[in-house]
Amino acid sequence: MQEIEIQKNIPIPNPTSSSGRPPKYPFRTMEIGDSFLARSKEIGGVCNTSRYKPKKFISRTTEEGLRIWRIE
Repeated sequence: MQEIEIQKNIPIPNPTSSSGRPPKYPFRTMEIGDSFLARSKEIGGVCNTSRYKPKKFISRTTEEGLRIWRIE
């Protein structure tokens, strides 16, 4: 059985550099108080994931549709 080598201090690439396409949603560039109207209800759970820590997001259904805010 081959042992897996643990490596330290390897930078995480920007999401646009790995796939060659820009991010679908602006979570990484949002400032506190910013919001956007989502095109699809399927991203509502995305704002509750840990991938954006320490940033926090909240979503609410409005008359316009699903809106997502950065709150921290």
